Amino acid sequence: NFLDEACLWLGLPLPTKCRIHLVASRENLAKALGNEAPTWAAAVTRVGADEIWLATEVAGGINRLRVTLRHEVVHLVMGALGEEVHRRLPAWFREGCAEQFAGDVYLGGLGVSLPWRSFTGGLSPLSDFRDGFGREADHAAEGYSLGYAMVERLVRIYGEDVVAKILSRIAGGDTLDQALLALTGLSVVTHEQALRADLASIPSLAGEAGPGFLTFIFLVLGLCSPLLFWLRAKKRKRFEKAWAAEISPERGKESEMAEEELGDALDAWIQREEDEGR
Repeated sequence: NFLDEACLWLGLPLPTKCRIHLVASRENLAKALGNEAPTWAAAVTRVGADEIWLATEVAGGINRLRVTLRHEVVHLVMGALGEEVHRRLPAWFREGCAEQFAGDVYLGGLGVSLPWRSFTGGLSPLSDFRDGFGREADHAAEGYSLGYAMVERLVRIYGEDVVAKILSRIAGGDTLDQALLALTGLSVVTHEQALRADLASIPSLAGEAGPGFLTFIFLVLGLCSPLLFWLRAKKRKRFEKAWAAEISPERGKESEMAEEELGDALDAWIQREEDEGR
């Protein structure tokens, strides 16, 4: 089940107790938890109380509920670390682990494009999400996406057990930075720099193909097209002059040639000159 699987993946013991509270909507969630639940939240896990609160209307159908529960179970199991250790874990790392286990980026439906934001220099630093994600949904979506991207990259490069190894070292007193240095030889900052470089790469941008990126491509093409046409026309005129000079001894015959034949001959000559690199 989810709980056993999460414990195995995180390398942590089973919780001794757990209560799951189901409410209908975000409004009911906010009413039950007060300011503890941001307006964009679909579920909240209260680590110290070993409780999961879930808004069923937001979570949607059974598959969506399953994903949400997988996400929240990770937070529940992480409670075994104790409140002091849990607080030392950056919020982006906790959420990134939950998303990795759930196989889903929370608030992904808002369409935040990390490659585009990284390419344009608008991507927030991980440090912005050290203590939380704020009240604005767009900013929170960026933090969730960034946390997932970071954890997914660590798992992809260092293996599925890297999260359990990190948590083990943190439970022993390390910070996340110290744990990463010991296990990977690289700091959080270095890993983040590598992630940003990956996100801003052409393959990532092409794979994302977000609205902003497509707008940028069309804008560049729109601005460059007149210049390209002008350069092409200028080059053709230069070729026309050279061609005219080359066939000047036969100019008397030009009047006998059809205009279409002259055009075809010119095009063929230009192609030959371009192929020869002139």
